[in-house]
Amino acid sequence: MANVAEETFHGPDGAERQAGLRHFRAGARVWVLPPRYRDEDEQVEVIGFHRGSHSRLINFIVFRRHLERFRTKAVYNPTVVLARENSPYWN
Repeated sequence: MANVAEETFHGPDGAERQAGLRHFRAGARVWVLPPRYRDEDEQVEVIGFHRGSHSRLINFIVFRRHLERFRTKAVYNPTVVLARENSPYWN
């Protein structure tokens, strides 16, 4: 589990500053899935609630540098487990 960073930097040399990400608001809690391949260090797959719809979970691949406060927590939400099983990135 992690949170989306308050400020993320995009573009050449990080010239563009943005609050959160396009699909996740700043501080949003996301579940980080384990990498499928050994060399996947820069980007990770996450599941979280979309910025525009607080009731819809989405799977997305984001840069690890846009996440902060990594921690380990058990997943009790069956919707998150189902979203992980139906992930387009894992099929």
